[in-house]
Amino acid sequence: AEEGEGGVVKVMVEEVAPGGSMVGEVVSLEERGQDLWGEEMGMYSLEVVMLEEIYGGKKDALIDMLNGQLNIIVTQAQVYLGLCGLCLAVTGYSGGNVMRSGTISSGFLVGGIVLITLCAAICLLALLQCKWVTEMMVRDTRLWIHNTLARRSRSQRLLNVSAFFLSFGLVSYLGAVCFAAIRQGGELVG
Repeated sequence: AEEGEGGVVKVMVEEVAPGGSMVGEVVSLEERGQDLWGEEMGMYSLEVVMLEEIYGGKKDALIDMLNGQLNIIVTQAQVYLGLCGLCLAVTGYSGGNVMRSGTISSGFLVGGIVLITLCAAICLLALLQCKWVTEMMVRDTRLWIHNTLARRSRSQRLLNVSAFFLSFGLVSYLGAVCFAAIRQGGELVG
């Protein structure tokens, strides 16, 4: 199912064609003359409604799926934090040499440290958003799914921002090392 122009919800209608193959056609719900979700359709996202429809009364499977999505967020944040830690540890070992190589390499190194530190802080903020799936449970299944997905989406947006800072921080570190290598290489030759 997908949302088309003007908020019209469209669904994929699959039918078995002669020979056993599946034929799909996208039609709007109005064309089918059906309202799959009743009056509450406007209150929740299509993702919420479809998850409820797919999992039906199988809450244990729904909990596993939502928990898996939140685990991906946590793992992604841990990877970013690991890269941040590695960059900051390398700075402790070679930062002095890079700083002595000149203002350009020093500027890139300081820029990298700032960006990497921002990345780490945002990752920690994303991790603080995570809660147990069962901690967010309420009696209304759609509301519970909505709350869980909203928390997942907020954390993912934070991680997207932290990935931006991490990427530019790594580029800045690379720039610092390159300028330091060029400068120190020139001093060895000259």
